[in-house]
Amino acid sequence: MLSGSRHPDGLRARCAQRGAAERGSTLIELLVTLITGTIIMLALVAVLLFATRQETHLTDLAQATQNGRLAMTKLDDELHSACLAPSFTPIRQGSGSTELRFINAPGEQAAISKTEVNEHRIVWSEKAETLTDEIYPAAKEEKWPVFTYASTPSQKILLASHITKTSSTLPIFQYYGYASNASESATSGVSTLSTEPLISKAETLSEKKADEAASVLVSFSASSNASTTSLGGLGKDVSEPLQSQVTFSFSVPAAEAEKVDAPCQ
Repeated sequence: MLSGSRHPDGLRARCAQRGAAERGSTLIELLVTLITGTIIMLALVAVLLFATRQETHLTDLAQATQNGRLAMTKLDDELHSACLAPSFTPIRQGSGSTELRFINAPGEQAAISKTEVNEHRIVWSEKAETLTDEIYPAAKEEKWPVFTYASTPSQKILLASHITKTSSTLPIFQYYGYASNASESATSGVSTLSTEPLISKAETLSEKKADEAASVLVSFSASSNASTTSLGGLGKDVSEPLQSQVTFSFSVPAAEAEKVDAPCQ
């Protein structure tokens, strides 16, 4: 009877031990595991998103720089073909801070024909952020190298999109004439050009000022085709400021004391 009375207690003890061994994790332990896993997953997603944003940013920036450099190279090539003859003045009246008008003839022959001479109007639209090249072919030769030009453009070429000013104070196009005396600075060395632009950014060149224009400074920045990166957060990808200055001259002007040079000499 004594052993029989102990049997149920022993059975209950063994059942309790077996139940404790099989009960598994508590609700709190499950919650801790779930929260820890979520934190690790969020951290991995954040790292992945950051890496993807950085890759997109670098790609967009490279694209913006390439687009800007291609447009600047195209402009340089056209401006370097602007001296048709000695003492020719290629810059046209009406040029200003957002529109550059000039004559060029990119032919490779010694004698330039009328069909190779064009008036270019490089127009920057602040609203559309575009740089376009309007080409007006020569219509009639008055007296070489003076021509009359078509009233409507034969071509209108988009040089680049997403073009902006490098700063609020620096215009896209600036014009310089020769100075009466050469100047020198630590950054530019000896210069035969005037340090002051021919006109302010709100003006356009008169016929007299256009005849004095011996150099054009082009400055702009370019951005990628997308206004923001695809994942956001990094803003607009804008290239470093691009700048090029072309002087209209057949030879390097000498830095004599008194300047008598003019465009295309």
